[in-house]
Amino acid sequence: MLLTRELQLGGWEASERVEIVRSLHGDMLSFAYASVAVAVGASMTAIQTGQNALWSVVAFTSLIAAIRLVTMLMVRQRSHNADFDVVFWERLYLVLGTVHVASVGAWTTIVFLVGGGAFAQVVSFATAIGYLIGIQARNFPSPLIARVQTAAAAVPMVAGLLIQGTAWYVGYAFILLVFFAGILRTNGRICETFLGALRAARMNEELAHFDTLTHLPNRAYTNRRLDELTRDTYEPFAVHFVDLDRFKRINDTLGHKAGDAVLIETARRFRDVVGTSGFISRFAGDEFLILQYGADAEAAAGLADRLVEAMREPFMIQGAPAATGCSIGTALFPLHGEDAELLTRQADTALYQAKSAGRSTARMFAADMLDRETNRLRIETGLRLALEDNQLRLFFQPLVEPNTLRISTCEALIRWMAPDGRMISPGEFLPVAEETGLMGMLTDWTLYEAMRIASDWPSSVAVAVNLSPSQLLRADMVEVISTALRETNFDPRRLEIEITENLLLGEHQPVLAKLEALRDMGISIALDDFGTGFSNFSYIARLPIGKVKIDRSFLTGIIADKRRQSLLRGFVHLVASLDLRIVVEGVETIELLEFVSSDPQVTQIQGFVFGRPLPETAIGTLLRASSSTGREVAESRPRIAIAGQ
Repeated sequence: MLLTRELQLGGWEASERVEIVRSLHGDMLSFAYASVAVAVGASMTAIQTGQNALWSVVAFTSLIAAIRLVTMLMVRQRSHNADFDVVFWERLYLVLGTVHVASVGAWTTIVFLVGGGAFAQVVSFATAIGYLIGIQARNFPSPLIARVQTAAAAVPMVAGLLIQGTAWYVGYAFILLVFFAGILRTNGRICETFLGALRAARMNEELAHFDTLTHLPNRAYTNRRLDELTRDTYEPFAVHFVDLDRFKRINDTLGHKAGDAVLIETARRFRDVVGTSGFISRFAGDEFLILQYGADAEAAAGLADRLVEAMREPFMIQGAPAATGCSIGTALFPLHGEDAELLTRQADTALYQAKSAGRSTARMFAADMLDRETNRLRIETGLRLALEDNQLRLFFQPLVEPNTLRISTCEALIRWMAPDGRMISPGEFLPVAEETGLMGMLTDWTLYEAMRIASDWPSSVAVAVNLSPSQLLRADMVEVISTALRETNFDPRRLEIEITENLLLGEHQPVLAKLEALRDMGISIALDDFGTGFSNFSYIARLPIGKVKIDRSFLTGIIADKRRQSLLRGFVHLVASLDLRIVVEGVETIELLEFVSSDPQVTQIQGFVFGRPLPETAIGTLLRASSSTGREVAESRPRIAIAGQ
């Protein structure tokens, strides 16, 4: 059985020493039998001889036996704890055991000194030798203890024989010494066999229970460790379930070597943060499980926050920064569960809530999370039915040219109309779709439906569809888009695919090849939410994009903040210098509209100032009306502005 301390010390000697101490203290029942036999035998000799000195032997050996039983129980309870002091308990066993054995040997000497008869001599010697043989079986893992305790018993026993002075007793004393020497030799050979088997088992366990990449315990060992803790410890501890954010994207775009490098560096950072206060394991893939010993809610929250903070620093992969971060769910023993399975499930539930809260955060388990987890399962089940029962709808938000206020593009936004008439927010069901593998079906449906609807629009208006990072990694993504274009007879020059800035495309040629293939088909590629990631302009310059959408966060408080105004203008100027079209998102007031429109390098504006996203019929009516009358949407600006207020 491995111990966390062994992992921290990193060697076999520490683990072998722990096993030795556990073995020495392990068989309480046989020790109790032997101790009772000594007490009964000593009592019989005291009664038979009538000597009070022998009653002292009974009292002393019984007291030492009771103390040793208590220490055995304490070792059984504490030996799995991280702060278990192997050296202390080994030395305590040596001292108490030696005193105990010496007192048993002294019993035989006292019998001879008080002139005990043949019965008392036979009882004392037979019991002492039987006890001595028994302790060899218990002490075989430690030759040192076996030698010391054998000597502690042998010296008074041989002395008792020599006191008699006759040739027969002296001869028997010599035979007894030879007997003791044989016991010690046998003990040494058994110890070598024991340690050899222990090392072999340890090596096999290393292969079976440790991750060869990070050298951390794997899932099988972690589950066993959790079972031991919940069964054997009475001290509180915390279970931290850790999941790396965006790891799959790194693994798929930059390659498995890059992913392995991230896992190795993650393990190193976690070791630095956790230190000797806990146990770290690689639970599965990009999931880690950390046990924090002796932790209450405050200590657990503190460690979780430090772990999240340690992962905020980007990883340097292939010479470029890559952001991943981590989300953490925490459960406490025994507050949130008293068995391993329940604790892990509660921590996993808390982890899901952390990821739903925006990732790179930590959450402590709470009872109301179970309701949210139930709701998540309900959403997953309902979403599968929604795809089958035509419950999904597309709404469209216009992108307007600032000078003419002409609608040149409409962004498709998916909505879910539940059977009870309630509209379910994309923020609720899209994360579930990503986790459950339904995003592919949603993407396919959205692409086809957006092109079908846009086919009835004026030919000057394009449609934009968001493509999540996981979908761009699909091997068949180009073929899916090509098929939808063909089946809807849609002009690819009117299709715009939006990707996110934090996609970490980097040097991953297959992904770049997909984007270039889409561009070569005439499809426009736009970079969405620009400014929320690293905003690496040299990275952007390598992408086959034609448009950049500046995130709405740039407009927060910008009217009254000159520095924010300068920052936005600087971003616009830099993007324009790359010969890219520029969209400013999040324009919600006339004041913001006038400010953004004042920059001639802004090519499109998007926001609620032009109204809320419209369903299929309404957006079609708006676009056809402005086209059929020969008027630009600019003439409808007062009406649109009012609709957005």
